[in-house]
Amino acid sequence: YDAASPASVAAALGGARESARRARETVSTEMWEAINTTWNSVRGGRLQRMRPATAFKLIRERCAVISGTADSTMSHDEGWHFLTLGRSLERVDMTARMISTAAVTAGSQSAWPNVLRGCGAHHAFVRTYGGVVSDRDAVEFLLLDRLFPRSVVHTLTIAEDALAQLDP
Repeated sequence: YDAASPASVAAALGGARESARRARETVSTEMWEAINTTWNSVRGGRLQRMRPATAFKLIRERCAVISGTADSTMSHDEGWHFLTLGRSLERVDMTARMISTAAVTAGSQSAWPNVLRGCGAHHAFVRTYGGVVSDRDAVEFLLLDRLFPRSVVHTLTIAEDALAQLDP
């Protein structure tokens, strides 16, 4: 909630809005509106007054709107490739952090199902492996699945493609 803390959701949204404002020639009007709408919906302590589950759901949905809007309204030029590269690196980082946290609490019944849900991977995992979640299968899925968009391998492939498209 603390807009002054670089680790907070509020600060991240404020930073995204300020970055988009400074890059208005690159950011589509639709993307600016999606970012600005998200920022306006949480500023002034609104996020803090929500139940945590409601706040995280709102942020997750708005981030999906912003990401989808960027992909469908921005020219896929150098700016878009940098955005894709940054998003990919952030996803790899967060997935790796969640995996390492679950590895520390590996004895818990809910550790891996919670990590899969946190990565938006639970449904895709169940479709791939069935209903039983083992530590090994969950880690393998989150690290190596080439079809799941948030797996480390898939996301690094996207990052590699973005780097290849950028002028050396």
